[in-house]
Amino acid sequence: NGWKYVADLPQSDVSHRIIEVCGEKLYLFGGLRRITTPGAESTEATTVRAMHNLVSVVPLREAFALDVHTGRWEKLRPLPTPTYRGGSACIGDDHIILAGGVALAMPPYQTPDGRPRLYFSTQCLLYDTARDIYTPLTPLKQGVMGHGYVHLNGIVYAIGGEDSCYRTRTDHVQVGVLR
Repeated sequence: NGWKYVADLPQSDVSHRIIEVCGEKLYLFGGLRRITTPGAESTEATTVRAMHNLVSVVPLREAFALDVHTGRWEKLRPLPTPTYRGGSACIGDDHIILAGGVALAMPPYQTPDGRPRLYFSTQCLLYDTARDIYTPLTPLKQGVMGHGYVHLNGIVYAIGGEDSCYRTRTDHVQVGVLR
């Protein structure tokens, strides 16, 4: 019956979030925030190539849930590691699997050359929407970002994605079994 306005995004300057619908809510995890003045917002700012220009960005830990009936956002427990472009899948009505993406290993203030260290994450987490907690699961075999993630009959599939910072795509399908 068409589209209707529900709510504005929290932190509308954030891109590359992990997004999932589970139960009656829309969930947002992590993402990247562009920094207009490098170092002004965070000592975890990093520089990435975007649209052929160098742009300073910060990987984020923030998480939010939108109640689609009330249009209200709730701030959730932050991710254990600042992460962006990971995959997710809803499990039942009250759990979300979050996996992969690019994560912050070390902020620039902790490195000798002042440059941050990012990595393709193999981390796999189970987020309990009722208890607002993350539980670590068996890691992915290969760290990827921008991959499809699907849950079907107790089996989770991580499909494709990028596996290096040189825009290389992988045709791997990683399969995990929930117990």
